[in-house]
Amino acid sequence: TSLDSTGMNEFAFFMLLSSITVTVIMRADIWLMGFYLDKSQIGLYSVASRFTLPLVIVLGALNTALWPRASALTYKTKITEIISTTFRISILVAVFGFIYAIIAPFATPYIFGLSYREGVLIGQILCLRYCISILICPLGVIGYSFGFIKVYWWVNIIQLIIVVAGNVLFLKHFGIIAAGLSLLAMEIIGAIIIAAILVK
Repeated sequence: TSLDSTGMNEFAFFMLLSSITVTVIMRADIWLMGFYLDKSQIGLYSVASRFTLPLVIVLGALNTALWPRASALTYKTKITEIISTTFRISILVAVFGFIYAIIAPFATPYIFGLSYREGVLIGQILCLRYCISILICPLGVIGYSFGFIKVYWWVNIIQLIIVVAGNVLFLKHFGIIAAGLSLLAMEIIGAIIIAAILVK
């Protein structure tokens, strides 16, 4: 029996809701920092964000590779096999990503100058956020084939609330670190919810 009864128009509608929410999440930190922090802090954050580019590329590649395989997965017979295989790959990639996340940002003062040396920690936090994304990527993509698009959009809403609340409450006190930790918390909580949904 097929596990996904979502029609094409219904899928497109929920995908649109999810995409809009994710787009807002991706910009919310910058918008709020522009209100609460000075430009020098935003510049530091922007420089630190550049270290995430390799991880963003890897995440995009994983999504591209998984989508065609997951789109054909609508029956229970193959679910264990594909989740097991792809999750092992994601763990391996995430481990290398974690090593990169810890080491690479230390190059900040050497690449961008000593005035940016305070960006090392925020760079590590932002990179770790994408390591979590890489780890949970297979579960998220596979979930689309089982009609979870109807659920994912409100998971994204929860993530948006976490990012906005974290920034509004803590930016004044902790600066850009609050923005990074809000994104990290968003990814961890989102990963836990998606994993719990898929297991159920």
